[in-house]
Amino acid sequence: MDHNFFSMGLIAIPLIETFDLKTNFSSNYTSFIQVVLAVVILVISILLNMANFPVRAEKMHQCGLLVSTLARKVHRHMNEDSSSIKYDDLVKDYENILQRVENHSRVDYLYAKNNLTSHYNNQWYFPIIAKTQYLFQFLPYIALLGIESIWLFMLIAK
Repeated sequence: MDHNFFSMGLIAIPLIETFDLKTNFSSNYTSFIQVVLAVVILVISILLNMANFPVRAEKMHQCGLLVSTLARKVHRHMNEDSSSIKYDDLVKDYENILQRVENHSRVDYLYAKNNLTSHYNNQWYFPIIAKTQYLFQFLPYIALLGIESIWLFMLIAK
């Protein structure tokens, strides 16, 4: 969700006042809500900028490339009678990759496990759990948008 949806509330409120539309709240209360919406937008913008999605995406891509290289090494040794030393070396390589780069969150894992049904034997209820946990990460944004929409409706409803 983007913070631009919250900006719509900041645009709508002055337009309502500019066109002298009847509102259910006083001018002071409306101004207070404008300030609250501005603070919410500021906080969300800061949180989204702190997440640094482009850098995280590049790190995760780098992790995928390294794991793919390791997978090719593993496949080369699967049909051979490799020693436990070779196995230990591959495990160390894998652990080094995981420690070196940022890894995916649990929600990402559940999403992949739900969609890669040919690789995982999931219970019948697993898709419900996976999708619910996936949606929960958006719940704060949905709640804030709902509150803003309800308040704007209350502002102009007669």
